[in-house]
Amino acid sequence: MPTRILHDLLSENFPLYQVSLSALEEISEIAETLTFRRNEILFAEGKIANSLFVIESGNLLSYSDNAGQKNVNRFWFSNQPVILLPSLITKSPLASTIVALNECKLFAISFAKLTNLAQQSHQIAEIINLLFALEATQLFEYIYLLKVEPAERFKNFMQTHPTLIQVATADLIASYLNMGYSTFARYRQSRIL
Repeated sequence: MPTRILHDLLSENFPLYQVSLSALEEISEIAETLTFRRNEILFAEGKIANSLFVIESGNLLSYSDNAGQKNVNRFWFSNQPVILLPSLITKSPLASTIVALNECKLFAISFAKLTNLAQQSHQIAEIINLLFALEATQLFEYIYLLKVEPAERFKNFMQTHPTLIQVATADLIASYLNMGYSTFARYRQSRIL
């Protein structure tokens, strides 16, 4: 199953890249299937990430706690990689908590095992580079999103992720969009879309 998910993820995001099925199968052999219930914590703040993940189904949320208030800094969706780069590379503690918004099925891939495979296969090294590029793209999209006006930010996000409102509360989405709850509620009621 991880082979298909990884293949679809890479083919969709990098259509010109010829995905090596044998490399994907090698990665799949070291992947572990994990399931999380709604509100179950994948990583607590302060923990060190040692795996990267690919979401087969479900949604994740990353937040930091500020005096009891959740400051949302990331959502992940089905068929996306979850790569906690600073923690993976430098072994530094996470500054956020990662939690399941709904029931999630993930494939966990040990970063140590993956890098060992990459040392033996340039195709696996290329796949790692593509996954890192995809992570960087997602981060740049978020940075761009925060630079536009709040109304445009709301519109872009809700058009891109219309079903998120079914699994995340409005205050969480408002926090992610860097706007107050009342502003988010006003845009939502005005049907700005």
